[in-house]
Amino acid sequence: MVMRRLHLTIQIDREGSREDAPPLCEAIGRTTVLGVFDGLGGAGAVGYQTPNGTFSGAYLASRRVRSSVREWSYEVLRSGEIPPDAGSRLEQRIRKDLNEYSRSLRPSGSRLRSSMLRTLPTTLTVLAVSEVGRPEPEVGNSADGLPSKVVCRYFWAGDSRGYLLSPDAGLQQLTRDHLKGSPDAYENLSADSPLSNCVCADRPFRLSEASVNGRTAAVFLAATDGCFGYLQSPVLFEGLLLDTLADSDSVGEWQDRLTAEVDRTTGDDATLSAVGVGFSGFQQMKESFAVRRERVEDRVGPLRVRQARRDELRSEAEAAEKEYSEALRTSWDEYRKSYEAILPSEGLGGTS
Repeated sequence: MVMRRLHLTIQIDREGSREDAPPLCEAIGRTTVLGVFDGLGGAGAVGYQTPNGTFSGAYLASRRVRSSVREWSYEVLRSGEIPPDAGSRLEQRIRKDLNEYSRSLRPSGSRLRSSMLRTLPTTLTVLAVSEVGRPEPEVGNSADGLPSKVVCRYFWAGDSRGYLLSPDAGLQQLTRDHLKGSPDAYENLSADSPLSNCVCADRPFRLSEASVNGRTAAVFLAATDGCFGYLQSPVLFEGLLLDTLADSDSVGEWQDRLTAEVDRTTGDDATLSAVGVGFSGFQQMKESFAVRRERVEDRVGPLRVRQARRDELRSEAEAAEKEYSEALRTSWDEYRKSYEAILPSEGLGGTS
């Protein structure tokens, strides 16, 4: 059975922002490198003059780091395998590139001053997904039809995330958000905790690194918080992924549907890069997630019913509040005729 890699990217730019760099999705030999980079608008609000115009530090940082990661990926994957020191080499390259780049920039206009500001701050999440060959078959069986062994090494700083989406376990978060207080994925949807670590040119930072190995076909994703941070539970993000997959007949259609749904729900820039590995084609990948989608729907369906009821009650409450306010006004207009009947004119005193 011939296995294919199925690539998908989405990019949504909110007007006047564009802090997310274009997502990275590069096939290098048997490895696909996924990357997302979310420039930090508040911390990177200082503007810089460039030959192409004036841009915020957040905008420039995400794109400079993307370029560094792309150059690193071609360098470390020349041998076909990711070397053990790949993470440290990536961190060194980014630090060197950002420091050199920051020295070449000239701030535009007045300099903002705040302890929260950083020079060229951005998040980073990079996944290197490799198929390293088919597993050995069990005694008496053939290797035909068995999926390749999938290995993923990944690196991150900040709160952009890596995910593994598999037919058996569903959506699993690979990266642990670098956030103060270490809230979980659900808690942070309301807590909005500040970052404890991000890539930047003027402060120390670190790249975390981990890996996941398996023999099952799966989809790997890298996503900025605009993709998942405006949904009210992580399970709704999986539901969004699986619903748009089920409604599509090609990778291109899935990409379009997913882009439309994220655009509908997000209030921020949003980028996502994904690869499906171990599948014979799109239809086989789609079919393999059918059972998982039913299980997720069992969780999401009741939530949608309660959400609809909540929205209905909110609408009723808003309508009741408006009716009450109007009734108060009408009542006062009628009551004030006698209530103010002997009230002196403004500025006058005395009795009547």
